[in-house]
Amino acid sequence: MRAIVIYESMFGNTRRVAEAVARGLARTAEVRLARADEVESGDLASVDLVVVGAPTHAWGLPRTNTRGQALVTASRGDNDLVLEPAAESSPGVREWLGALGRLGVSGAAFDTRLRAPRFLTGRASTSISRSLRHDGAQLISPPASFFVDRQNHLYAGEDERARAWGERLGAEVARRKGAQVSRASLLRARARPRTRLDPLERGLVFLELFVSMCGIGGGIYLVSSPRSAMPLAYLEGTGFDTWRWPGVALLLFVGVGPVLAVVATWQRRRIEDAAHFLVGLGLVVWIIVEALWVVVSAPLQITFATIGVVIAALALTRSRAPRGRTPVVGTVREAHVDVSPGSVAPRDVSPLDASPVGGNGEVRP
Repeated sequence: MRAIVIYESMFGNTRRVAEAVARGLARTAEVRLARADEVESGDLASVDLVVVGAPTHAWGLPRTNTRGQALVTASRGDNDLVLEPAAESSPGVREWLGALGRLGVSGAAFDTRLRAPRFLTGRASTSISRSLRHDGAQLISPPASFFVDRQNHLYAGEDERARAWGERLGAEVARRKGAQVSRASLLRARARPRTRLDPLERGLVFLELFVSMCGIGGGIYLVSSPRSAMPLAYLEGTGFDTWRWPGVALLLFVGVGPVLAVVATWQRRRIEDAAHFLVGLGLVVWIIVEALWVVVSAPLQITFATIGVVIAALALTRSRAPRGRTPVVGTVREAHVDVSPGSVAPRDVSPLDASPVGGNGEVRP
């Protein structure tokens, strides 16, 4: 797994957090640590995770004027702040995000800010998360904040908290990738192979296509000639004054229903036996209702009722016939990994601990 940690820093606090996050990620990934002005969009083509961080300036991401104010603050002489190299002149995270193309990777965002209610300080990580999501990244963690005091020094323990957060990010990406592979393998194992139709299936498909063509043809005929298709006297007492709506019902119920059963058979759906049985039963019920409601009998009604009985009987026969089952080779258990910055890093993710990738903890700058 490959990850990249991209940051912008004024006085070194965000850089320290980014370095700690990269150390945590290095347990499970090959990590590159870089300033925003050092990363091109093409550098993200081969990574699985993009982590972006910046200091919070004026309730959001740094701008040109706020970077200039940082230079003024560092040069006042009443503090020990040292400006990062080219911090006030280089393009930062805001500009980098603005030029970013579409992403197909996991993403996470962090910031540094004063320890105060967020409505008072704002959060640069919120803007970063919004931009990453807009560009197609799948966020795997809520935005994380790491705190500085009023002298712009990182609080004690924030480095360790950032390292633990990086560990959880790496574990979550690895878990998601593993779950995707396992789920795809399980679906392939459970899929019923597409084979040639057996004689019973061919018989069912033939009868259902015949019924469907008759239903569609009859429905279109009734809808197109609602007053002359059949004697209107047959509709006396039914509530219909033309054959239009009975034609629509015939088209949908008798015409479309069998087609859906044929599609289920062709696609090897698990509901195919039930679909065949419902088609046969529905056809018999349709003929009975037609004979009782319209009060007219004809040899065709007997024919279609017989076809319905045959379809239902064949469906029952087929459902009871022994067939080979594709064995289930595994079970996917969705485990939740809490990657919020205040949670405890998981210690029992053995697939990650055993991973040879990035096991030496090396961070590539």
